[in-house]
Amino acid sequence: IVEIRELETKAFDFDAFESLADWSGEPVSRDALDDRVLVLLAWDQADAKSVRLLPTLARLERSLRGKATCVAVHQRAGWTEAKQAIEAGRVSIAAAHDADGSFLKSLKIDEHPNLCIVDKSGHVRIADLDPRDLNRAVLRLSRESRQQAEADLPRRVERLADARDYTPDDVAEAPSDAGTPEMDRQDAPPVLRAVPK
Repeated sequence: IVEIRELETKAFDFDAFESLADWSGEPVSRDALDDRVLVLLAWDQADAKSVRLLPTLARLERSLRGKATCVAVHQRAGWTEAKQAIEAGRVSIAAAHDADGSFLKSLKIDEHPNLCIVDKSGHVRIADLDPRDLNRAVLRLSRESRQQAEADLPRRVERLADARDYTPDDVAEAPSDAGTPEMDRQDAPPVLRAVPK
């Protein structure tokens, strides 16, 4: 939990895109993402859940008409099959290969699928997002101004401090949906809902 909270207080390293290989089209750059929400999918072509999210992200990107950019980053292994899917037209969002594994490692991603959202201020806003929350979270963040996105950072820093205050006993005794209900409140910004392991 603490690692995720830490990630959600940091600026996204746009230079890390340079470590990705075999882009399906033009590589995504920081300039191309100006005033847009960035949605990152850690993807494995051999995983059915990952594959099902690809068209979902394509529809989301189209519906937001320039307010969000979705990028699918494939894990190191299995790229041959992923490339075949791209060439067959089954992947219609920007896609690339994390050939050395460093990109996904920097985002603490070790399973697939995994969703990470970068807000308009360029900060990682939500890491390890539950796919059920995807549309609502991205829609809400796309409506924010850059200034509003920046103003949310102190709240996330406070959540990190709270997470660091937990002892192992606290975590063991916490209810399974702790930290989740804010996502269901209409007045609350989207927050992490942990993906069941």
